[in-house]
Parts: sequence; C-alpha cells; structure tokens
Amino acid sequence: MLDGDTTAEVGLWMLTKVLPDARKLCRHESSEIIGTNSSDRSDTTAAEVFGGVQIRYSAIFSKNYQHDLHFHIFVWVKQDVRMKKCWIGFFIMMLGAGMGHAQNSGLYHLHKEFENEDPMDDVTHLDLGVNSVTNNVYLGRKDGSRVPYLTAYISYYNRRGFYFDIAESYAFTKKTGHFDLTTLSGGYDHTYGTNILAGVHAEKYIYYKNSPAVRSAITENAGIYCQYRNDLIEPTLAFDINNGATQDIVIKATLDHHFQLADKKLNIYPAFSFYMGTLHYYDQYFINRTLRNDNIVINSAIETPGKIKPVALELSAKTILYAGKWMFTVIPTYALPLGASKVTLPSGGYTEKLKNTFFIELDACFRRPRSQFIK
Repeated sequence: MLDGDTTAEVGLWMLTKVLPDARKLCRHESSEIIGTNSSDRSDTTAAEVFGGVQIRYSAIFSKNYQHDLHFHIFVWVKQDVRMKKCWIGFFIMMLGAGMGHAQNSGLYHLHKEFENEDPMDDVTHLDLGVNSVTNNVYLGRKDGSRVPYLTAYISYYNRRGFYFDIAESYAFTKKTGHFDLTTLSGGYDHTYGTNILAGVHAEKYIYYKNSPAVRSAITENAGIYCQYRNDLIEPTLAFDINNGATQDIVIKATLDHHFQLADKKLNIYPAFSFYMGTLHYYDQYFINRTLRNDNIVINSAIETPGKIKPVALELSAKTILYAGKWMFTVIPTYALPLGASKVTLPSGGYTEKLKNTFFIELDACFRRPRSQFIK
C-alpha cells in the first residue's frame, strides 16, 4: 500500500518492485513500463492519492556494469503532504536505487576511488588540487559560527595502491581568515578477489592554536575499512581511532552504489552513512572554547563523552567528472547529528539542541602520470 506520509515505505516498494521489472524491461527491449501492470497501478493508487506526479528516470549502463539496467522512479503525492515531504520521499527512492562513497577523515578528495572506476587507477600519478567546503562539519557537529575551508593539496598515488598526501587549509572565520590546518596522510587500498575492497589509512592534523573547528582537538587518525562490491548495493564497514587529549573510536556503516554515465566520465555516488562512536574530541572542543573565550579552565564539559552511541547520519551524492587530466568533484551532504549531550559550563548547564546541516564540497584536481613528471 502506498502512503504519501511514509516515504521510507515508498522507497522500499520501489526497490523491491520496480527494479525487477526494469530488468525484465531490459530483456524484452520494450519502451513500456511493465510489472504489476500500469493500468492496475493507476486503479490501486487512485483511491489513496489525491494527485499524482510521475517522474521517470532511465539510465543505460555498459554490459560490464549493472547488466544494462533500466529503472524508473515515481513520486506519489497525497493531498495532505507538503512539497517538502514530497522531495524527501523522492530522494529516499533515489537512494534505494543507487549509492555512493562516503566520508572517512573529513577531506573527501584525499581518498582513492575504487579500482577500475578511476581512469588513472592503474597508473602511478601526481595530483595537484584545490578543495572548498562551505562548513566544517564532523559527525554532525559544528562550531556555533560557520567555518568554510579552502584547501590546496598535493597527492601521490602509486599504482600498487599506496598513496601519500599533504594539504594546507585556510579557514574563513567570521572576523578574519587564517591558515587553520596542515594535514599529512597516507594509506593503502587493495581489491581482494572480485568482491572485497579493503584499505588502511593514517592522518596527522596540525591545527592553528585557536582553531574554531569542532574537530581541532584531534591530532591523529588511523583506520581500516572493508567493502563488499556487487552490482546493486555495496555495504562498507569502517573503524577509526582519533587521537587527542583522549582517544575516540568511530564506527561507520555505509550503503552505497555507483552510477557511471557519459562513457564512464560522469560518476555519481548517492550514499547513506551511519556513525557510532565516542565524543572526547567534542568535550575537548568545549574545554578549549571556554578557555579561549572566557579564560576559564574546566576539566570536562559534556556528560559521558566516552560512551559509544549513535552520533550521526549522513545523506550525500558525490559526483565526479573526468575531463582529460582534470577531475572535478561535487559532494552535497546533509548531516543529521544524533544523541544530544548534556553540557555543563561555568555559565550553567543545558542539553544541546542539535541542528541538521547541509554543506557542499567542491574540488578541482589536475592529474599527471608519473611518466610525464619523471624522465
């Protein structure tokens, strides 16, 4: 039963009903929508839906990817449903049909794409790029003021899977801008067999002394991840350790998928990520902010920062365009923080009011194969 008020059920129905019919449609090379019978579908929804809007999205993939999958997306609008809910339902249905690559340590461009998806995957190369993010958000948390970042970076990727990066970030704070962060990182990615992708990574963060970034208490990060690759939805599990005044752990579960269009030059990764972990870094953020703003030393600010709990959800749609030696990336992300903390400061105590955040990351990268920079 379709119900305009329960967008998650609509998304599930689309995943279980439309995709199998789309495969049938592909085999018969028909331009008609088949399945439960389009006339039956109209009769079924007429009694439940005041007005209907049908959105059709078709994508033809190569025979080596998604088996020439065609699919269609529909949105049904009930009389008492506001347009905002309608669009949320549409996004969830897109999420059910496809997936993407999610955040690991905060700088998306620093992480290698999956093998055979990047045209330079089998070539040792050097990357020079510029990255911009509209707000510094980590695990759904952020500073009270918006902190956009502009980052310049250089990366070395070895065709065997090793990579090393150095990045310098400039923060545009409310009063004035300043160089806020230097990042050194490295890692290794490898595909085992045909379905398992795994890797390790480590980062060193050097923050400006009075950095307003919510994660400025983190000095090092190390982690591992593993993904099961397949033709529909690819699950990924990652485990990270953040080092600072006290260590934090972060566990991330992601469901993703990969769309390739325009002869593999355009790649789209809608994604859903769920985070669990501890919040010692967030506790230290309040401690540092109180010292900076009020010149008062406190030992702790939030209740039970060492408790492992759900901390964030993220919806994103990473989009990459390969154009010759250039790679352009856009990542719109909607972050939903979970688990509001009880905060105790010299001025008093309160339970924080967490707010969802939408931010966008933009990246432009020039890539040069080793054969062209080492003679």
